[in-house]
Amino acid sequence: MNLEEKATKGNIIYIHSIDYNEFEKELVIRLLRSPQEHKTVVRELTFFKVQNFSEEIDEIDFDKDCLDSVIGILCTPCNSGVEYRIQTEQRSLFCISELEPDIQDLT
Repeated sequence: MNLEEKATKGNIIYIHSIDYNEFEKELVIRLLRSPQEHKTVVRELTFFKVQNFSEEIDEIDFDKDCLDSVIGILCTPCNSGVEYRIQTEQRSLFCISELEPDIQDLT
């Protein structure tokens, strides 16, 4: 099972929040089971020792009131570890980490 399959297992694809802590070098993506349960975070995907974090937002179609969802997660080995690309409906997140991300089920 690859990272995308593990992170979205059970069709948990809706994004509650995306938080990057530059000081801690951590990226945390909190996921929801459904749009109707928009206050109940059920899974956290945490990247540690993040390098080169960047985010590209589709400014033409971006809707801050729209609940975003994960479309795909690509993992590509590189000299510094693994490069991750998390594609959502409205943005692309990029980072490199030498550590495997942690996936926590919260329910």
